[in-house]
Amino acid sequence: MEKFCLVLKKHYLHLAIQEFAPLFSRFRNATNYEFSAYDKVELLHILSQLYWRSPETHEKYTELIKKEGFSNKYFGITKAGKTAKDEEIPEIINKILNDNETQKMFKHIIPLTNGNNEELQKLAEKWKFIDLSTEQATFITGDNPFLINNKNFRMDNVFEELIFPLSKNKSSNFI
Repeated sequence: MEKFCLVLKKHYLHLAIQEFAPLFSRFRNATNYEFSAYDKVELLHILSQLYWRSPETHEKYTELIKKEGFSNKYFGITKAGKTAKDEEIPEIINKILNDNETQKMFKHIIPLTNGNNEELQKLAEKWKFIDLSTEQATFITGDNPFLINNKNFRMDNVFEELIFPLSKNKSSNFI
């Protein structure tokens, strides 16, 4: 069988959560809501990684691959030094679409793609930080705290509009 090589723009699939904790804590404990563009994009990158780690995103991932193909302008498989077309790698596409363990591995690529980076920049421009400033009104979240409104789901537009609670009375809104 021919060797396939996964092409990534970065040398890692994820960063240690310890690197994210101080940034997340700054947002959660903020009283001044002026953050740098870099901090906003970093937080959004964390949220993107958290979103795609969720088992609930398997269906969204297969929807993206069926809609845009696996070998698209954001990522793909190389075969003999060239980007392979989906029809050249049917067994890999079949595993990506139908095998949960394979999906777990490949879903982690999405936060590292140019499409995701383009979307994070757009979301950072929409940034709104909401503080309820009361102990009585709180956010209650389950295992998947993302509130997403999206009528045009694609690789560079996964979230479109996103609300994510940072603490019991603060949220980040990108609408």
